[in-house]
Amino acid sequence: MTKKQNDISKTYIIIATIIGLAILGYGYMNYSAKMKVLESDKQAKELEIKKEKDNALNLQICLLKADTNKTDYWNKLCKSYGVNHKKDDCSLYQMHIDLVDNYLKNEQDQCYQLYK
Repeated sequence: MTKKQNDISKTYIIIATIIGLAILGYGYMNYSAKMKVLESDKQAKELEIKKEKDNALNLQICLLKADTNKTDYWNKLCKSYGVNHKKDDCSLYQMHIDLVDNYLKNEQDQCYQLYK
């Protein structure tokens, strides 16, 4: 092999190596970008699951508070009639029962609007 042919062969090897490295570099960058997207999607899903769990818990707390508020409202109405709700049975008029029920429904609706 002549020196000229040897130099040409070396040039081809260098060009082939550069092309190969460029292909590998592009493949790695593409792989790296896809992995970042997958990781980002995974984090977004985990965050969504956490948000759903938090909302479910907060909804239950809110509904419990609404029920407690309803009971307090009922007891205040009883007290306004001079009935001690701890000692006596408090039977309210239907009009007042409807008020208490509407109060509870409004509070529950607010909970569902906040946490659903």
